[in-house]
Amino acid sequence: AMVVAIIINKSNPRKVTMKKDGTDRWVTTFTLRDSPSDMMNLTIWSGKEEAISLKKNFHVGEVVEVVRPRVQQRDLTGRDYSPAVTSSLQLVFQEGKTVLSPFLGDISQYTSLLRIPSKGSSTFLSISDIVTNSGSLKGHFVDILAAVRSVGEEKKFSSREGEERSVREVRLFDQTQDCLLLKLWDSELIRMAAEWIPREHILFLADVRIDFDNWKGAFVVTSNSKTVITVNPDTREAMALARHAQLADFSSMSRLDQFVAAIDPKLVNRVVNVLTVQAMCEKTTQAKDSMVSVRLYGYITKFDIDCPEVVSLRCGGCSGPFRAGAEYGGEMVCMNMECREYSNTRQDRINPSQQFYVRGDISDETGTLASIRVSQAMLDRHFGPPAEFAKLSDQTKTAFKWQLVLKPMRITLAMMLPTGDKKNSTIMLVEATPVSLEEITAKMPSPSI
Repeated sequence: AMVVAIIINKSNPRKVTMKKDGTDRWVTTFTLRDSPSDMMNLTIWSGKEEAISLKKNFHVGEVVEVVRPRVQQRDLTGRDYSPAVTSSLQLVFQEGKTVLSPFLGDISQYTSLLRIPSKGSSTFLSISDIVTNSGSLKGHFVDILAAVRSVGEEKKFSSREGEERSVREVRLFDQTQDCLLLKLWDSELIRMAAEWIPREHILFLADVRIDFDNWKGAFVVTSNSKTVITVNPDTREAMALARHAQLADFSSMSRLDQFVAAIDPKLVNRVVNVLTVQAMCEKTTQAKDSMVSVRLYGYITKFDIDCPEVVSLRCGGCSGPFRAGAEYGGEMVCMNMECREYSNTRQDRINPSQQFYVRGDISDETGTLASIRVSQAMLDRHFGPPAEFAKLSDQTKTAFKWQLVLKPMRITLAMMLPTGDKKNSTIMLVEATPVSLEEITAKMPSPSI
């Protein structure tokens, strides 16, 4: 018998000590496909040198021919930890008889098979489903359709057996959630991931396992011996996600700006002091609970509205800095990699604009919140359009500043608290309204709270 097929997955060689004579053997599994509906696993038992040769010489996306393999019934009891396939049979490599080699004929009919998911593409979970139900799903195998947000460096380490191993972390997102960490342990998947481009590559992940990462304090998904990854799958759902990926905005400030736009300061009734805010910013929370608004009674103790650089040309998407990029012929571009407008020079980009960029200090009797961002909307309300404010004299700007500084204030803050994925917190000053000393004394929480 001879099978010609494309490799859609290849496992790391796994060492097995044989019970019969105590010798070490290595087992490698290839998942092969020769039509949209036909997939089969090929199992190869070998010595160490042959296993290393298989690892180096055969890769996902290559078309191979398998001559004279043994065909046997696949284990259907659920104890099989190989990728899920459509065939009830499997191929087994026979030493001295079976030949595995590159196929030298026309491969055009096979290459399109790489873009067909290995499992039904309508049964995958959203990242929101996983984040919300991760506790009950821990240890389960799930399918996910997600876009690449970032690809980490390959990290090498020594295993307990003294063998060199690698891991690579990939951040994923979809329309429901902006981050889920994928950990790749298989050398072939690690190699493939080096070519994935953020926002450009969509992944269908079949049978990744949901695990809890104690170091990060968050649930992650992990590749394993059952996992098959289809890159840029040819499905309607993948096309919709690809469109979303081009426009998604991960900037903390953009997300906080959107949250702030929905806040009515009069309706914020949770009163805290600086000490409580600092404690909140040190505690990790669930992603769905990470955006909060609070009220604080205190003083603005620093407010550099009269500095020359307070108004500048900034990105229309994330309000980040706009700088001349040498690789773009000196054209001004957004330099925030998390922003959807990053390095965008197209005509349809969101136009940059003159914007305020102000930071301030908030203090009460329990401490100081230093250098927190002041919302654009608050600055517009108090000082008018940025372009007009920039034309005012230094004396006028300083006079505006002293209308707010060191006066008793009812202050509204928006906060993005740390999560398992994002360790840093972000605070934004939403509004500051003058109040009497009597009100600030009566409503300021005591330092012990």
